[in-house]
Amino acid sequence: MPTFRITGRGRKTNRKRSGVYLATDQATAVSMAEAADTLVTDVVRLPDPVASPDQLEYARFLGLTPARDVARSDLMADLLEHLGRRRRLAEIAHLTTADGERRVARVEPYAFQRSREGLRLRCFLPPSDSEPDVVYDYQTAGWHLYLIDDIEDVRDGGATFIRRLYQRHEDTAVFSMDVILPESES
Repeated sequence: MPTFRITGRGRKTNRKRSGVYLATDQATAVSMAEAADTLVTDVVRLPDPVASPDQLEYARFLGLTPARDVARSDLMADLLEHLGRRRRLAEIAHLTTADGERRVARVEPYAFQRSREGLRLRCFLPPSDSEPDVVYDYQTAGWHLYLIDDIEDVRDGGATFIRRLYQRHEDTAVFSMDVILPESES
């Protein structure tokens, strides 16, 4: 998740203030500073944090060879791509709120796409056994986008998945995810 150095003045004291905020975007960081009674005068995004030794060790355990000074977001993207190619569920730990509430999602990595905010993972949160292969927005299972900068950790989810036909309710076409049926079923 991006970090921002914010400088300004205290709303009541008019004294100089400076702080570093961990937030999903600049607007959230500014609102966090303003909630702490700071009149913001300058915002600087700090460089992406490097991957932790634990994350580097885990990547090596999975067979990747990352550089020691690789950015955490780059390593998370590499891990997700690695698991997706091997059709392994991924456990994604990410912050979802400005207060730092941490969530873990078990997803099927699918692809990456660029957005205004940066690189996003397009993935599928698998349905439970009782749900159909066609899921809708109001269900918990379905397509999700995660901003790579928001992902703090990626682990192997401990299971493989079979690529199936999945459809998003708002899409006009069904997305084929390399479905290969045995000859007896086709």
